Amino acid sequence: MPISTGTNAPEDVRVSFEVWRISGVNQLTQSVSLYGEEVTVWNDTRLAFDSSETGEAACVDGGEPGARWLSLPTVYFDYGKDRRLWVPDVYIENQLSSVRQSPRTLVFEHGIVEHSEVKTITTSCAMNFGQFPFDVQKCPIKYWTYQQSEQDVDLGVRSINDGDGASVVEIRSDASLNSGFFFVLETVEHTEEYEEDTKVLVTTLTIHRTVFPYILGYLLPDLMLMIAVYASFFVNRNVAPARIVLCIIGMLVSYSITNSVRAHLPAVSYPLWINDYLVVSMIFSCLALVEYGLVQHCLQYEGARANVVKRLQSTGLPLVAKIERHAAYRGETFAMVCHHIYERQDNFVKRVRGVSKKQGVVMGFENPMAELELVAPLNEKKLGAEAKSADSPAPEPFSTLEITNVYSVYRIFLSFDKDKSDAIDVFELKQALRHFGYFFSKLQCAEIIHNYHITHPKLSKGRRSMFEQISELEVDFRGLFELLSKPLSPPEDLDRGLMSQPPSLLCDLVMRRAFPCMVLLKILIFGCVLPLYEDYQTTM
Repeated sequence: MPISTGTNAPEDVRVSFEVWRISGVNQLTQSVSLYGEEVTVWNDTRLAFDSSETGEAACVDGGEPGARWLSLPTVYFDYGKDRRLWVPDVYIENQLSSVRQSPRTLVFEHGIVEHSEVKTITTSCAMNFGQFPFDVQKCPIKYWTYQQSEQDVDLGVRSINDGDGASVVEIRSDASLNSGFFFVLETVEHTEEYEEDTKVLVTTLTIHRTVFPYILGYLLPDLMLMIAVYASFFVNRNVAPARIVLCIIGMLVSYSITNSVRAHLPAVSYPLWINDYLVVSMIFSCLALVEYGLVQHCLQYEGARANVVKRLQSTGLPLVAKIERHAAYRGETFAMVCHHIYERQDNFVKRVRGVSKKQGVVMGFENPMAELELVAPLNEKKLGAEAKSADSPAPEPFSTLEITNVYSVYRIFLSFDKDKSDAIDVFELKQALRHFGYFFSKLQCAEIIHNYHITHPKLSKGRRSMFEQISELEVDFRGLFELLSKPLSPPEDLDRGLMSQPPSLLCDLVMRRAFPCMVLLKILIFGCVLPLYEDYQTTM
């Protein structure tokens, strides 16, 4: 029960805690340890005495000059069977543990009791790690009475330092505010709250991190890994091990950094900024690995086309002369002879496919010209034996390789000659050459046609636009066949765009331009959304 003072006024109790050092901030247990001196002061008139009888006099903190005091055994105030005096039951609501040292109790002549002790208190602190490592933690320390209500005890703050804005927890001027290397005490804020009929003194400690070690330990290595992954796009795309190693190492190190972050933080259900940041880096590394897989697929595709070009060039221009001899012998044009070869070979391909379907054999071709490797040759004597007259000697029949070459080129030619004009323009030639592994720009294709047809006007800058001049250029099937029968080396085009590159090189060129933008965009986006991570814990 409180002290009977003869009035209905509650007993005036003042408490203070002077922090000398922040002992530690534990992220896993979400607690803060403080080391300092706790002082509780109240007035018990039953303990008043005549100072002239004690013979002892000393001036103490908070006492008036000339005040007299007595030192009483601490056992008188301990909560136990030996307690003999009234003590306010003031305690810290969110306290986890407390270690007491050097307790002292003084009683002044007017009955003022001052109980002090050096303590190491550990309080719980609900931390939010959403913005880690840029998070700021607010840790409250709540003083209140357990059994005594506001009608019994008026709990207040004992001012340690003179001036306004006193709080129950004060920081000594020479206190060590650093907890290790990562946390620094920023501000102390005091408020008063009421829970039911009891006053609660709340002091909020604002603690922030030293960000620089985390930048060196987490963010800078992640940025260096992104640079290493970006450098892989400049490695020769034919050197598979070097590029794969760079991408896989980037993924593994990002995963290792993510696990290191998780090991120093408690398991939480809300997202973490640093975790999402590193996961995006892992996705970028995986994307680089997928891109290289696509490059390898394109290289295989380009290799198959290169084999077709080698096959065409193996027969060379002599095949053109042989077709001309057949055309003269049969009284037909160059294109008509090639059309007969195409029709007969196409019919044979269709028959082979029909038999395969009946037998349940699946024949799929990624390259439209790869199927030519699987079909049987035509009747080689038939095309060479159809003579116009018996008096003229028949030309040599076409071999299987020659028939395959004519079929492959004529098939692509027909697919782009949609208007049946027996000629394709520059824009159609550009697409046709892509089927044979040549990736040229429109200007390069125009130069190729111009060099083949000397009669075409030379491209020049004048009143007519370059587009109008290019649109007039065309090449027939014989020209296309002759161009593909010899190595093509068009002049260098400074205006060559990305789409005029081989697919394998195009993938690398796109990633060389896009990847730095993706990394910078990631940094910008995560920098902008950082404040949003603070609200996740309260909204989930």
